[in-house]
Amino acid sequence: MKLHHHKLLKLILANREASLEDLSKAIDLKHNDYKDYFPLACLVVSGYISCDLRNSSGKPYDEKLLASIFYSKVSGEEQVNNYHNSSGRKGYGSKLFTMTAKTQLYFDKLRAKRVERMFTALISITVGVSSALITLAIKSNI
Repeated sequence: MKLHHHKLLKLILANREASLEDLSKAIDLKHNDYKDYFPLACLVVSGYISCDLRNSSGKPYDEKLLASIFYSKVSGEEQVNNYHNSSGRKGYGSKLFTMTAKTQLYFDKLRAKRVERMFTALISITVGVSSALITLAIKSNI
């Protein structure tokens, strides 16, 4: 997972939910258009974040359309790609994104890997020091 995605997920994990307004402050603006909102749209489509924006079949929109919707809500532009935003910035602060179980599992897996690495490092240091001391003790007895 890329750093942009991870940063957005951490922000949502801290409060269990976040508004589009909160998340837009954390998004790095490189292009100043809808492309900046692709990381957020990707997280929604892949199931890490839950959002109430759905198509008629109940599934989330594709990444490009979601990124266009998010950008149009943040910027207030009326037309972005195929999305026509007639309400402007209305609902910009109230649109909630919530974490899913997949988000919690992702961070639990990262935490477990971190603990494993620390444990492995501790064992490696202990074995290294012990073998050095044993070697020193054997050489001093000879």
